[in-house]
Amino acid sequence: MELPVRPVARRVWIPEGEWVDAWTGERVRGPRSVQVQAAAAVTPMFLRAGSLFVLAPEMRHTGEKPWDPLTLDVYPHPEVPAPGELYEDDGISNAYRDGAFRRTPLEARVEPGGKLVTVTVAPAAGGYPGALEARAWAVRLHVPPGMGKVRQVRVDGRPVEGWRLVSRGLAPTPFQLQGPALDGDVVEVELGTKPVGEGRTVEVTWA
Repeated sequence: MELPVRPVARRVWIPEGEWVDAWTGERVRGPRSVQVQAAAAVTPMFLRAGSLFVLAPEMRHTGEKPWDPLTLDVYPHPEVPAPGELYEDDGISNAYRDGAFRRTPLEARVEPGGKLVTVTVAPAAGGYPGALEARAWAVRLHVPPGMGKVRQVRVDGRPVEGWRLVSRGLAPTPFQLQGPALDGDVVEVELGTKPVGEGRTVEVTWA
């Protein structure tokens, strides 16, 4: 017997700053309490504007296949740089306690003037047995409101043509690797494979 799916009203505390409802795309600003209508099986989830998330390929468990490519799901904000870090180790031993791990700093920033967003994957530092020596990245940049038309996309300092602008639309779940999002348009950019010791940048400019 299937239970009926009915929205349930819940109060959610929103901390200071601007947040995006991961299920509806609605933007709210805290600090304040908001009422959320969602099915009982759905956990209300809000993403801070000025944050980024690392998405791995779909797999049944983390060791099923290499984490390649990785996708950066980016929600830039003009007032808040989005920092992040990818941490990796062998996933099966305690060798990380002796320094066998790798860190890759990440950042997304709206540059002064508000019409340029820079996403940076810094060179990886450290290592462990079996670590990937090269990796491809993809960037899903959620366009902030009021940005207008994309003028240019640059990867590692060079203009590229193979990027996509995905119009706002229905999304089955948050944190998709491709496709539309409910909070607005998305710029999708694929970066080819390079050694993890080389930095990567994506620059998106609006007219």
